[in-house]
Amino acid sequence: MPAPLLSVIDDVAPGRWIAISSLDASRGAGLASGVSIERLTAALFLVLPISAATATPLVGWLADPSDDASVDAFYTVQGTARDAERRSFEMLSLAALPEDVWHAVDAVITVDAQEDFVFFVCVGGRTPHTVTDLLLESVVLAA
Repeated sequence: MPAPLLSVIDDVAPGRWIAISSLDASRGAGLASGVSIERLTAALFLVLPISAATATPLVGWLADPSDDASVDAFYTVQGTARDAERRSFEMLSLAALPEDVWHAVDAVITVDAQEDFVFFVCVGGRTPHTVTDLLLESVVLAA
């Protein structure tokens, strides 16, 4: 795992979210990994603790949920995370990617892929911690 990537994920507080994306990283503090989703998750989940303070620490969005390569990416992220954490959980699947979802994302790591997808991972670590609501609407945040 390269030092810049370690630095980016180390700066994310427990309960906040990172995004693994094949989309442009300009939506947040981003870093291009230059590798595939398989290589990134294999390295990332060895060093990134996933939050146990939520039943859904993984949230995924696929631009084309019928595309085999996209489905493979979905199960790669979920399976690699389960293996690393040695616990079972399901990845929540978003039908659409709301603009408001980026409010809780502290880092975006891009991967090389032909398919469009984003996977959100709730960072764990220090216990206890409060999980930021990833799907909270911006209207509520402004209040």
